[in-house]
Amino acid sequence: REKVADSKYIDTTSNANSHVIQSYEYSLSPTAQPKDPYPNGFCDHKCLEDKVARGSGLVGLKNLGNTCFMNATLQCLLHCNAIATYFAHRRNESKGSLANSFARLCREIYHQDNDGIDVDPSEMKEAIGQRAVQFAGYEQQDAHELLRFLLDGLGEDLKVHREEKMEPKAQIEEQLESASAVEQGHYWWTRHLAKNSSFITDEFCGQFRSTVTCLVCGREKYCFDPFYDLSLPLPNESLGCSLRRNIHRHIRSADGCTLSDCLHSLVNDEEVSSDCSWCKKRQSCKRSLRVERAPKILVLHLKRFNNSRRKKNTLVSFPLLAPLEFSRFISSGNTGSKSLLYDLFAICHHTGRTNSGHYVA
Repeated sequence: REKVADSKYIDTTSNANSHVIQSYEYSLSPTAQPKDPYPNGFCDHKCLEDKVARGSGLVGLKNLGNTCFMNATLQCLLHCNAIATYFAHRRNESKGSLANSFARLCREIYHQDNDGIDVDPSEMKEAIGQRAVQFAGYEQQDAHELLRFLLDGLGEDLKVHREEKMEPKAQIEEQLESASAVEQGHYWWTRHLAKNSSFITDEFCGQFRSTVTCLVCGREKYCFDPFYDLSLPLPNESLGCSLRRNIHRHIRSADGCTLSDCLHSLVNDEEVSSDCSWCKKRQSCKRSLRVERAPKILVLHLKRFNNSRRKKNTLVSFPLLAPLEFSRFISSGNTGSKSLLYDLFAICHHTGRTNSGHYVA
């Protein structure tokens, strides 16, 4: 593989643990960076690049009262180098209050003289509460739900609007029946981008391919959906310590599992009963799920709650120095000869129980 600039990998969570990840295969081109619109107030371009490169932006966020879920989520996003570079150097303010507030917070975090202090995120909290009433008060909330809201909200504020007339979905599905899986995936991906093009989509959005294979006639039917994070089931149901960091490699223990185990649980094939359009009746089928397109920044959410809302504290080990090899989870025909590697750079971790606890980034 070709190694471009140092890219990194995130992890963010709900009342669970989760991971946000960015691949070595992607990086922002230095020539594509906008000029610093705040030369006298906030860090210049080289200063920001230096701070991001050395893991700076060492600034705390004040707890405004049960806002650890928000602070931890924001810290993960603010220490993603693509996010920091983009928002700290935005030339023009967007029409959305959420993106504008996030950009101002980002610039304050990376101010030259701010390392080692804390910042009041009240403006950001107010902007979030205006758009989502569930986050307006000071009750404990779920960090994963907030992250999804932020990605949706920031993407909406930064959306590049295009007026394109789309053919009805049912009509297109009939036309695509004879097309290959790769061709169908390309069409649905292009259609999604036509309606949802933004910086957030470029960085965080991936695509699923779901394949249903009739076990009688062998015909396959495909369905493609965009995603901004992967919610991973825990294959081990035991209740032990919550998280273990393994610096050199994954180690599976009796009461734990690896991050790769969780990914395999997501994409495991299963037998289902489904209508077959070729057999013209309901048949036994095999359903498989794969990633058709991997995002530049991958968010992994560990599903730590069962139907009884009891938290699963299964150990999950993940690599810190060795990158995560992701190509095995990509649908066939899309991996080529390249390895798809992700490097961990942020974790939003919850300690405690279902209705109480604390988040840290």
